[in-house]
Amino acid sequence: MAQFGRAFFIALALLFWGAGFSGEEGRAWAEPPSETPVDSKEESLAEAEMPEAWRPLAERLEADGFARAWLESVFSRPELRYTPLYMGWKVRELLGQAGRGVSLAIGPEDGAFSPPDYRSLLGSMSAASCRNFLAKNRRLFDGAYKRYKVPPAFVLAVLLAETGVGGNLGERPAMEALAGLALCDTLDKARPALRDLKLSPVQEAELQSVVAEKSAWAYGELAALLRYAQKLGQNPAEIPGSIYGAIGLCQFMPSNIEAYGVDADGDGLANVFKLGDAVYSVARYLAEHGWRKAQTDKARLAVLRSYNHSDEYAALVYGTAMQIIAPLRLGGKSKDGSPLSVSSQAVKDHMPPQNSKIPPLKLGSYQDVK
Repeated sequence: MAQFGRAFFIALALLFWGAGFSGEEGRAWAEPPSETPVDSKEESLAEAEMPEAWRPLAERLEADGFARAWLESVFSRPELRYTPLYMGWKVRELLGQAGRGVSLAIGPEDGAFSPPDYRSLLGSMSAASCRNFLAKNRRLFDGAYKRYKVPPAFVLAVLLAETGVGGNLGERPAMEALAGLALCDTLDKARPALRDLKLSPVQEAELQSVVAEKSAWAYGELAALLRYAQKLGQNPAEIPGSIYGAIGLCQFMPSNIEAYGVDADGDGLANVFKLGDAVYSVARYLAEHGWRKAQTDKARLAVLRSYNHSDEYAALVYGTAMQIIAPLRLGGKSKDGSPLSVSSQAVKDHMPPQNSKIPPLKLGSYQDVK
């Protein structure tokens, strides 16, 4: 593992303390942006026409129960633009060419997608800073551990890997990504983003069905995002996300918020843009994907891989968590003799018994995790 840096933690700490976050269970860390007050600018947006590219998708959503007037106002937002780049990225990823310059296939004005940089996000806080963060938010992480039995260090490592604990929530609207994927339901529609690729007849045939499948998946996630935005009272076009539509500190897909989101502060909403709700939601997801039964390194890596289907991701998150944990193995008591907190006891319970110092994991050792 690369040495953790300190710069991000300083910025993150200033953000937390400046916002007045006290570390109490479920207290809001990052409130979602509120609706813009109705003014002349908002009225002009409401009068804007929905681009024709979105119309077939809006009509389908209307048939599925969404109000036409609301859809018209949402799809007319200038933040949204249709592009086949999102499906082009998915196709390249499936072909093992995710690192190539997708934007060059259409034009530099469309921007470029980069592979997720998990190492950079995980390196944005030192191990010591992570432990300090857990200590400052002990009540929150203790509460999540008591309920789901997922060690706090692993929950924090996931939040670091996904967004740097909120430092990188995405540069484009999640709705744009999901709507673009949903509209791009044939390989031909994705070709503008694939002009530099030479596909064999076998690849063409396989990708035709894969693109249709991914488009259908994206439509379901788009509908879930719209429902979630309505619950939050948020314009969906203003919710940032990943290139596949994952949102919040924990980067949940919208359907996963419906399935695993937790309302930790009791305000009636599982808001993944709040630290408390995100911590509980990550813990619940891992718990319900087998963490409690995972008694070996390989089994725990498999659970982490269910969160993000990447061997590298699972190994990096696991290694980060273990670097946070290692100094806490103190035999049940702190250095001053006082009992360990639930958080410390939790990580102690999951330490391999033979080693008190855990070396960084080598990615090559975990390529068999499926």
